[in-house]
Amino acid sequence: MRGRKPKPTHLKLITGNPGRRPIRMDEFRPTAKIPPCPKHLKDEARKEWLRVSRLLYQHCMVAEVDRGALAMLCTLWGRYVVAEEMIEKAREAAPASAGLFVKSPNGFPIQSPWLSVSNRSMEQYKSMCNEFGLTPAARVRAVPTAVQPSLFDDEASAGSFAQV
Repeated sequence: MRGRKPKPTHLKLITGNPGRRPIRMDEFRPTAKIPPCPKHLKDEARKEWLRVSRLLYQHCMVAEVDRGALAMLCTLWGRYVVAEEMIEKAREAAPASAGLFVKSPNGFPIQSPWLSVSNRSMEQYKSMCNEFGLTPAARVRAVPTAVQPSLFDDEASAGSFAQV
């Protein structure tokens, strides 16, 4: 997909439509519900599922259709935790390396593969957090459905949008 992410209809209604593009009134808005936790999530990933799904549900920001994306978010967290634990074990085994370097088969120090796993997991986790509005910058742009008036409610007034 190229270009900017499309602005949700409710935000267009609040902020205006300077580009005068057609506004879709049939935007998909699923009902808030915590999806069942996938069986493949274990340990830290399962703990993260329980933590994040409750928080998102409190703000009406998760639905059953989000199960796959939420599972990816939690898997990335679990992967990050495992990588950090392995870095710590390497640090304990060789304190001079700080766990960030290991010896190659020919004896030269190289970057620990666990450091790469940790760094990549952090990048991907942050990206998924943005999708769910879980970073400070993403929260500024997020409008929870609990305070959103229905797109089809004729009684919604401009004053009810101001509360958002």
